[in-house]
Amino acid sequence: MASENKAKSQLHPLVGRGVHWWKDGAISHQGCILAVVPSNSTMGDLALVEYLEWISGTPTYQCLVPLSVLASVGPDNVQPGWTLYDDLSHMNGYYDAVGKHKKARS
Repeated sequence: MASENKAKSQLHPLVGRGVHWWKDGAISHQGCILAVVPSNSTMGDLALVEYLEWISGTPTYQCLVPLSVLASVGPDNVQPGWTLYDDLSHMNGYYDAVGKHKKARS
């Protein structure tokens, strides 16, 4: 148990957070940060984001996203950007209350 708590405390603070990607003022994608990977490249550290299907919430694919990109503008701007949530439950609560009215039309 102590080793499990130590492992959790060593995780990057973004691991486990839910994310929405906004485009044109609407939610375009949803996902979860699985890991943060140190990088020596000019892009800086990378987040491994697992994108989730809209209806079932099942994983669809994974992508490495620079942390600098995750810090880009969010829902109050028409430019593409990210919103970070404490976890998937928080993300889903926001979507149910507000976000589904702002979901991008495919």
